[in-house]
This record gives sequence, structure tokens and C-alpha cells, in this order.
Amino acid sequence: MMLILGNRPEVCPNSVIRKEVDMFNRIRCKIYLRTDSKSRTTGLQPIYFNLSINGERIKKHSGFFIDEKDWDEKIKLVKSTSQSQHEINSTLNNFKSLVDKIASDANLEKIKLSVSLFNKRIEIQNISGDFIDYMEQQAKTRIKLKPSSRTVHLNTAKILRKYFKKLEVADITQPMMIQLIEKLYRKKYSENYIHSIVKNVRTYWKLIQKQTGVKLNTNPFEDLGTNWVERKIEFLSIRELQLVIDHFMESLENYNYHNSYLVALNYYLFSCHTGLRISDVTRIGTFNMQNNVLNFKPKKQQLGKEKEFSIPLSEGAVFLYQKLKEFNFPYVAQPTIRKHIKQMCVKCKLGKELKFHSSRHTFITTLLKLNTSPLITKELATHADIKTTMKYAHVLLEDKTEAIKVMDRLNSI
Repeated sequence: MMLILGNRPEVCPNSVIRKEVDMFNRIRCKIYLRTDSKSRTTGLQPIYFNLSINGERIKKHSGFFIDEKDWDEKIKLVKSTSQSQHEINSTLNNFKSLVDKIASDANLEKIKLSVSLFNKRIEIQNISGDFIDYMEQQAKTRIKLKPSSRTVHLNTAKILRKYFKKLEVADITQPMMIQLIEKLYRKKYSENYIHSIVKNVRTYWKLIQKQTGVKLNTNPFEDLGTNWVERKIEFLSIRELQLVIDHFMESLENYNYHNSYLVALNYYLFSCHTGLRISDVTRIGTFNMQNNVLNFKPKKQQLGKEKEFSIPLSEGAVFLYQKLKEFNFPYVAQPTIRKHIKQMCVKCKLGKELKFHSSRHTFITTLLKLNTSPLITKELATHADIKTTMKYAHVLLEDKTEAIKVMDRLNSI
């Protein structure tokens, strides 16, 4: 069978390629013509690759047959006297480059290659086409995909295209993903949006393997969360939250609910009291409210796994809800709300630039500060995994550690 290796740049002919980096892998690739074997139909000899992978030896058929007189034993390639022979040499050189790339990637990931793992990586390299093109095509045609999710997936493909002209499945490694995450952080994308991008790439990375039957032993997304660039979770302290509440009460006297700034403040504070995401808080008019308990299905849920949550509202949340209800839950576009939250930071002299999602962070951290059980906090925050909730507990531990350091400095006076 012919090896399909895609369009890779030619390298200078070399009978042996050897890669030894950090002592993880020793790879040796040699091309040779089997003169002791002939095709029964054509009488031509096959070209083989002789591979040594960390001491294990394997032979791979290149898929090519040539006449022995067309073989150049000195450079271990076909004599390039025609276009077809030139194409054979190009494919042979591409395979050697591929071997070199697989070894380099494995060394970067600090993975020792076995023959079976090497073969898996060869197979995944042979999936033709651009991963980003594949992602766009699948996002447009997948049936079990919400319209909003379809838009997010297509936007993910656009973002990938900004950083990669072409992206093959084999290029998706953990170092590559960490590098992408770092670039997105530098562009000041929110942590949730970056998480969404990574999750979408992982979805299609798994899907293409499922459709082709090719599976890798290594997962570039495994434990990726521990390798992300550290980013501080922004939230309001109890004192800062009180400043915003006081500012809102003053704004009630100066504005009415035809003013989008006042409505944005109301939505933000309601989220601080309930932990609702911006996609949910802007549609609370459609939720079922009974006996000061809000019943709703979060928008951010997997299709077919929707779950209804019930959140009891505090007195402050009920007051904010009634204010919105009184004016029939005024509509304000999400970009406008985000713009007003930045204005709020300036007017309240908070000394930091917050996004709307900081209200959700404020809700969760405030619950944990009040020694609420993490399991209860998880349900109130509508988290799917307790690990997500415990990230906020880690932030509070850092605050406590800083407080102790301050006390140490006082004791040294």
C-alpha cells in the first residue's frame, strides 16, 4: 500500500537520520532496496525503510517498486531521471523528515517511544487535510449541536487560523497547546473563553480519531489545566461589593431604568448575589420564580444533559429581581453591559478593571469565605465538577497566606 504522507518539504538526501535529544529517544531510519524480493507481476524490487526505535527494529514497506538499475546505492535513493522518480524520492525524504519530527515531538513531551506508539503516530500523521478546515466543516454539518455552540466552534476555528496557517492532527501536542494558551492570555482573552477554545479543540481532536479509527496513546490535553499560565481570579472583596451596592443605590435616585448603565449595574449585582453567568442573568425574565426560589436551566450545558437548578434568593437578590421585574426586565446587549462594568470600576474607584464574570467569582468566593460547604457551593454555582469549585478555595488560601506574611512583618517591628 502506498504511504500517503502529505505535502512536506524535501530535505537533503541522507541515508541515515538519527535523533538523540535529552536521552529520551534514539531513532534510526535507513532506506534500502530489497534485491532478494521481486513483484510477481512486474518483476520490480520493493523499497523498504529499516527503522530502529530505542533498540527495537522494524521494517516498513514504502509502497514503491522500481527496477534495480534505477536505484542509486550510494545515496540510497532513486536516480531522478523522470518526474515519477523525483516524486518517489520526495516521498522517501518526507518520511525521513516525519521520523525526525515524531522523535523531536516525543522528546519535547518527554515520552519514550515504543514501536507500537511510533506506528500510532505515523498513522495519525497520515490523516490528510488541515485540522482547522476539518473543524469548520464538522461544525457546520454536525447534527447534535446547538446553534449557539455551532457559532462558538466556528469562532474557535477562526482563532486557530490566526495563529496557524495549517494545522495537522499530529501537530496538536501539549507544548503546542500551552503555547497557544499563553498567546491567548497575552491577547487578554478571559479564562473561561480560553477554556472553551481548548475544550473545542479537544472535542474535534477526539472526533477525528473516532472517525478514522486512529488512536494515540498520548493525550495532549491530559492534565493540561496544571500547565496553564497562572492567572489571578478577579473578584470583589466584601468591602468593594459594598461600595458597588452603595453606588447602585445612589444611581437609583439619579437615573431611571431607561438608562442602560443602571440596568447593567442591576444585572451585575444580581449575578454577585446568585452567581448567574451573563448568558443566564440577561434572560431571568423567562425563569420560574416561586417563594423566592429561582428555578432555571443554565444556558451553558451539554445538549441532551440539561439539568434544572434551584437557587434560593437572598433579600438583596429579591430586591434586585423585583426592580428588574417592575420595568419588565429591560434588554441590554452583552457588549454594552461589559462596557458599563468598566465604567463602574472607575466610578467606584476600585483600582482594577473587571469583567462581568467577576460577579460570578465574587458570589463563589464570598460563599467560601462564609465557610459554606464546597459541595453546596458547587450546586449553587451550577458547576459540573467539584474541582472547578475548589479553584476558588485555593485563591482564598493564597489570601490567607498573604495575610499571615503581613502579620509576620508587624511582629518583626
